[in-house]
Amino acid sequence: MKEFFVVIKNENGDSIPEAIMVAMCEIPHIGDYVVIDDENNITKNDQTSYLNFVCLLHLPEGETSGFRFKVVGRNFSRKNGESSLCLELQHEPELTN
Repeated sequence: MKEFFVVIKNENGDSIPEAIMVAMCEIPHIGDYVVIDDENNITKNDQTSYLNFVCLLHLPEGETSGFRFKVVGRNFSRKNGESSLCLELQHEPELTN
């Protein structure tokens, strides 16, 4: 599992001012879509359950479960010998046919 931070933006591009640690099998790339539909933390540092709570507070709920995001940015930083990655995820309303 790979751990990294995410920053959530609503569909207008306004950020929710908090970076939250998540764990996934792979780190998504810019342009990829991510669905947050889980309340279970996978690793010790994983805060997916908190991320789901933040989404419920700040984003509109759709007809299906989960929240769909598009990766719109990736920031890498290295400080004091430690590196971290932060993805910017913009909320994408549900697809309509």
